[in-house]
Amino acid sequence: MDDPRVERTKQQKLIELITIAIWAVICGAATWIITIFELPDYSPQLNLIEIIWRFIKDEWMEIDADNSLKSFVASGETILREFGENYVINLV
Repeated sequence: MDDPRVERTKQQKLIELITIAIWAVICGAATWIITIFELPDYSPQLNLIEIIWRFIKDEWMEIDADNSLKSFVASGETILREFGENYVINLV
């Protein structure tokens, strides 16, 4: 049987990462991870949602996107729609 973890350069859709993270929190994974790995109280560098948000606000969101709600939503929709093509996070 082949090891499915061999492919480490696979790109995931942003919505899939967010969905997995939300379900993990709902199912109590945050408590499990903290118990197993003893993570510090505040560790954004280890939090998937924090990583995604940092990329969105610091690298992908247009500088003038917060001038109006309309431009902010349009920029956010573009990022979500084009994630995996023009917007990529490589966690390796």
